[in-house]
Amino acid sequence: MSKYPVALQRYVDTDVLEERDLHAAAAFIEVAQRSGEGEVPELVWLAVALALGAFRDQHMCIDLEYIAKWAEEKNPNVWRDVLMSCGYVVVEPSAAGVLPRRPFVLDGYLLYVHRSWAEECFVAAALSRGGAEHLTVLLGGPGSGKTTRVAKDLVELFSQAGDQPPLVALAAPTGKAAKRMTEALKERLDSENAPQHVRDAVNAAPASTIHSLLGASPNRVENRFTYNATNKLPHDIVIIDETSMLSMSMMFHLLEALRDEARIMLVGDPDQLASVDAGTVLADIALGALNKGSAIAPRIEHLTDQHRFAADSPIAGIANAIRMGNVEETLEILSSRHPQLTWIDPSDNTEDIGELLELVVDHAHAMGQLAADGEFIKAVQLRREVQVLCALRNGQFGVAGWNRMVEQKLGMNAANQWYLGRPVLVSSNDRTTGLYNGDVGIVCANGDGSRVAAFSSTDEKFRFPVTRLPDVETVHALTIHKSQGSEYEHAIVVLPMHESRILTRELLYTGATRARTKLTIIATPEVISLAVNSPIRRATGLARRL
Repeated sequence: MSKYPVALQRYVDTDVLEERDLHAAAAFIEVAQRSGEGEVPELVWLAVALALGAFRDQHMCIDLEYIAKWAEEKNPNVWRDVLMSCGYVVVEPSAAGVLPRRPFVLDGYLLYVHRSWAEECFVAAALSRGGAEHLTVLLGGPGSGKTTRVAKDLVELFSQAGDQPPLVALAAPTGKAAKRMTEALKERLDSENAPQHVRDAVNAAPASTIHSLLGASPNRVENRFTYNATNKLPHDIVIIDETSMLSMSMMFHLLEALRDEARIMLVGDPDQLASVDAGTVLADIALGALNKGSAIAPRIEHLTDQHRFAADSPIAGIANAIRMGNVEETLEILSSRHPQLTWIDPSDNTEDIGELLELVVDHAHAMGQLAADGEFIKAVQLRREVQVLCALRNGQFGVAGWNRMVEQKLGMNAANQWYLGRPVLVSSNDRTTGLYNGDVGIVCANGDGSRVAAFSSTDEKFRFPVTRLPDVETVHALTIHKSQGSEYEHAIVVLPMHESRILTRELLYTGATRARTKLTIIATPEVISLAVNSPIRRATGLARRL
């Protein structure tokens, strides 16, 4: 195998690349050299290695127009010319289907691994086909009425169907989001006095993960999904909630499995955190709809009403300022000293942090008392009153640091792992219990002296002996990522003291919008400014294609 040029080691040393990407690039370069390409330029090595590592960093491709920020060669046209001179490795879209297939596609100034390019093109074409008549996209922030709108649309859909009710699939990217979708939809159907047959349909087919909907099997090497391009889903309409969490690859597999006559509804908030995998699908759809002549533009509806918190509340104001990227307004609202909004600068205000810690500890004490009394319902409900949300997992200002401080104040240690009132978060999906990654419960005393974890304030079947629980972790504090889709009366958002790659506008917006009635933010002005000024910029071409 070809050894990569020694000169490229400097990119590994500066964390631009990982060495494994260069080793993987060597396999493709070797084929090119055996095919008579001769000496492959260093820029080609570098671009290929970057493209191979892009997916790991949630990018669909490498954007050569942004490469000047860190590469020594600043001119994207030079990169294009050099890449196109290596035809055994890179082709333009017009030649992407020519055999033997080349491993990389250069589409304008975007360099893709061939499979990523093909999936992105398919998603754009599938969403736009036939004037996008099969597509509905419902966009809105937290508490904007998205679930109510879905419930009303379901009622209308069933009323129009007569004696032939449609087959509806409800799904979300994660198990936690799917469970939440089912619960919220049932509540809305009840509040809307929906016909019983509509409620029966939702009860008979509760929301699942998209993986489950498609029949994913980790044991199959080929045709990983039961439903695919040759075996279509039977459903007449598929409704996807929390679409902002959906990766490009999963969107590809979902659209590939839809029948031509089936409809799809995508629901979510494009300003929230994106998928942990590559792509920013919902944000790209919202952006693509702004293109002149876009087929999907008439299929998109923005819900702007606010029901989680009052429209004139400081929480609504700061959420909007963050979303718009307005640093000055964000800091101005934070400085307003409103009872619903508290800003603590940790660089010069340790006393306020100490008082806040006492508040969190008092809340934990109260949960422990209810748990000791066997008050399952009240304990689970109380947990939603106060929640610390951290940007980072580790460090003093991370989840680990806050959990350690609270447990020390409570007098807990590793010896009494299952202490009463301990809030636990499930860290893996578990089919035997029906618990999903992200579910949170409270350890409570059972009537027989044993200890159980209660995960629902209404459903007794979600109470389990602690010995039956899958892997769990303590969450007096949890990450903002894990909180997505949840809401708390008082959300305490904790950002790191210094610059971090994880700090983004979407992260801060997601944390701030978890609050219903009170929001506290712990961060320096510099870190807040950095977050508001740092929207997620994942390299993708979907918005342009739409």
